Amino acid sequence: MINVGRLVTNPKFCTKFTIVTKTGTWEKGAFVTTETEKTVTGVAVPVSGKALEMVPEADRLKDYMTFYSTTKNPLTVSSDGTISDSVIYEGKRYKLINGQNFSKQGFWKAMGINEDGK
Repeated sequence: MINVGRLVTNPKFCTKFTIVTKTGTWEKGAFVTTETEKTVTGVAVPVSGKALEMVPEADRLKDYMTFYSTTKNPLTVSSDGTISDSVIYEGKRYKLINGQNFSKQGFWKAMGINEDGK
């Protein structure tokens, strides 16, 4: 297997972004979340185009980004009742909606949607 993880940390391609991991517990009938932030070096690229969400009150453009990271704690997308990670990049927060494990090739990949809707 070719390890392409070095490309993800190459200064010609990489940037810094923050991975936000949420955990939660039930306390006195309310779900209380705790956030942990970790700044990593990786690659952030826009997904081609923006998606148009058509809802009764208005049409909205959704902003998507793809993130590549070599961090030991991969970009996590919920599949088992956990909370998906978010990524803060250039002042925007992206909720991860799709993730792929390429750890054998040296990286993780995840796609996120702008939570702010901007």
